[in-house]
Amino acid sequence: SSKGGIPAGSIASVKQRDTVGRVGQAQKPGMFELEVEVLGLRSEVDEQAQRVQRCEEILAREQSNMLRAVRGVEREQGQMQSKVDDLWQKLPQLTAVLAPLQVHV
Repeated sequence: SSKGGIPAGSIASVKQRDTVGRVGQAQKPGMFELEVEVLGLRSEVDEQAQRVQRCEEILAREQSNMLRAVRGVEREQGQMQSKVDDLWQKLPQLTAVLAPLQVHV
């Protein structure tokens, strides 16, 4: 279990280093708390970096999917434009065929 975003193992290692690594030295007040705070901040930064990386991966996937969808829409639009152009070119022929059938009122 972590306390305040600090992994429990980190606190234990700081406590152990604090007692073992400083034998015979005068400890400054608040130094242990500062080390714990630094470890907590490092842990928080690591978690945020992982979140940022996941977001970047999601954005890259979404961008790829969106570009694929845009290319599909562009292809469909091109096909539709081609059909409209074909019909537009045939319109004069159709008008000529239908002209004799027109009812004069």
